[in-house]
Amino acid sequence: GGSVQNIDSNDGQYAETGLPPRTRRSAIAQPFNNDYFLAYITLEKAGSWGSLASTTSYVDHHVATTFDATGFPNTAGPIRFDETVATTLLSHETRISGRGPHARWIVGVSAVHSVDLLQRRLGDPVAPPAILGVRNEATEVALFGQYSRVISSTLEITAGARLNYAQALGEPLDQ
Repeated sequence: GGSVQNIDSNDGQYAETGLPPRTRRSAIAQPFNNDYFLAYITLEKAGSWGSLASTTSYVDHHVATTFDATGFPNTAGPIRFDETVATTLLSHETRISGRGPHARWIVGVSAVHSVDLLQRRLGDPVAPPAILGVRNEATEVALFGQYSRVISSTLEITAGARLNYAQALGEPLDQ
């Protein structure tokens, strides 16, 4: 399965109060771009032993915005602020589960890896210089399991465990 969405706007879609209808006071255009892509695959198998489910997905998301920053920080002339956010995400989970007359169980593994890039520019409307951006990367892997046993018509005992590894790294993109 999958999904794709691309939104582009040549300028901001707003007006300011206190001005004639459908107008605003911006010195520069404020375009916007939002591109989103998702793809996934799921495999499932059931048998007398139980069932298997496995899903892997990938997301690629880019958002670019421009804002009129004229007057900040107390400068003369038009000032442009650009911000670009790019996110990629890879996710996977596989689990096996079973059920008997008096018990249920599940075991599995999951993993997520994401990278986020945030880049910003502020200054001259033609070519604003870069200001501090950041790159963040996160990884998480987990093993999990659970077992439930029916003891009587009113009592069930459940035990489970999850072993998790997580790592997050961040670094500046600009000096």
